[in-house]
Amino acid sequence: MRATITALATVCFLASYADGAIYLRDEDGSAGLQLGNCISALEDQDGDGSWELLVGAPGYQASGQDRGRVSLWFGGGQFSLNADLTWTGLFPEKFGHAVSRVGDVNGDGVGDWAVGAPLASDINNNAGRVYVFYGDDPLPTEADLVIEGPLVNGQFGWSVAALGDFNGDDRDDFIVGAPFANSPSIESGSAYIFYGRNGDPHTTPDLTLDGAIAYEHFGWSVAGVADFLGGNANCLAVGAPSHETGSTAIQGSVYVYGGTTSSNPGPDANADLVLQSSAVATANNEFGFSVAGIGSYDGDG
Repeated sequence: MRATITALATVCFLASYADGAIYLRDEDGSAGLQLGNCISALEDQDGDGSWELLVGAPGYQASGQDRGRVSLWFGGGQFSLNADLTWTGLFPEKFGHAVSRVGDVNGDGVGDWAVGAPLASDINNNAGRVYVFYGDDPLPTEADLVIEGPLVNGQFGWSVAALGDFNGDDRDDFIVGAPFANSPSIESGSAYIFYGRNGDPHTTPDLTLDGAIAYEHFGWSVAGVADFLGGNANCLAVGAPSHETGSTAIQGSVYVYGGTTSSNPGPDANADLVLQSSAVATANNEFGFSVAGIGSYDGDG
């Protein structure tokens, strides 16, 4: 199944259908949950023809410990007040800091999703972790694949996004950001691409992208941006909101990479385009703090 890259808007949380809007909440109603820190649509999982909704709450606590939680609401008909399913992380990993549909990364014909836990520290302190869940019937109660961050303090899983078929092998791929990775410079940041496969994706990245300068936090945001460069291949964008442009003023940058329509030789790690804010004189813009694909906005196909 080839997934379509979609962009998401916003979500609010309460318990009503006021003025046509749908308001959802966490069933505990506790302070500090950070419910809605990230949201993602998810391909139909229960066979009713409607997509589902995933919502992260990285501030969720259990037994006084910061664990994080992700909730799923089934689409179609009337939303229930409380989530239909929830998954809880481990202390102190901030499970649910990022959540995203990732397409069908294991080749079984059902859409999958990934959850970032950037403060996971089992292997290296704050190396981060990403949990991949395969869509199925019934839905999994725990992750099918766990990917550990490769670098101490990298905070792998800070951001996650679907790429569609980025390397031209007719399988869906995804990207994970680690904006505090010290490679090649201090907190220059990195982003890691994982190619989908029949069975399981690799737990080591198929392609690594690195920031250009120290402290730019490359990988703070990541997104699939479809055919942005005008070829036939899917593209991706990586935000580096702390990039300093020509002075000590933080302007921020967004790096765009083109994929390929053939897996041989496949994409490379060189940015094809670097976008920067037009407000050159404005310090602390943090351009690239968030990034999303929006389809063909100007109608050129």
